[in-house]
Amino acid sequence: MLDKIAIDVALLLPPEVEKLAMDLNADLISGQEQPPIVLNKKPCLPHASLVMAAASMESVDKIAEELRGLIEGLMPMELKIAGSYHMGTDEEPSFSGLEIEKNDKLQRLHEGIAKVVRPYHLSQVTKEMFITGDKTDDFIPPYVSSFFEEQCGEKFWPHITVGHGKLGPVDPRVFVADTVAICHLGSWGTCREVLARIDK
Repeated sequence: MLDKIAIDVALLLPPEVEKLAMDLNADLISGQEQPPIVLNKKPCLPHASLVMAAASMESVDKIAEELRGLIEGLMPMELKIAGSYHMGTDEEPSFSGLEIEKNDKLQRLHEGIAKVVRPYHLSQVTKEMFITGDKTDDFIPPYVSSFFEEQCGEKFWPHITVGHGKLGPVDPRVFVADTVAICHLGSWGTCREVLARIDK
């Protein structure tokens, strides 16, 4: 077992949104020989990241306990998928997914989680901290390392990554989230293993 791991404190999705993400992923990767992201219940769980960090394995239960009151006070939470997004060019890895409309409650959840997790964050993030080990892509370790500087606060962008490639339009829809999990990260920011789960 690893002493230091890369984690994602993430919203787990209700069944209908989980199925939507998996169905869109299946369409997106159809014909790809070795797709980097294959969404399913295991090993790549559809999710919406709230805070990424590196931490000691022994701190996971402490983080979960500190988060419990915050999460129970803000969940369940009504959220809206605004539509699909696409990032990247033909010359670099291209990502697509579902953009979640930011609201005050979601922002408070993100900022509250960041406040709890940041003291546990380890500044040096290596591939060995990810469940995919040395097969981890080069993109995600520096992304996790700089998360609090580059992805937090007003820069927080809630979304559900569907996979590599270009996704077509997706109609807006409302859903209710009631579960946050601390997950062990794998390549490309995938949630590979649930380490702790906090349900409303």
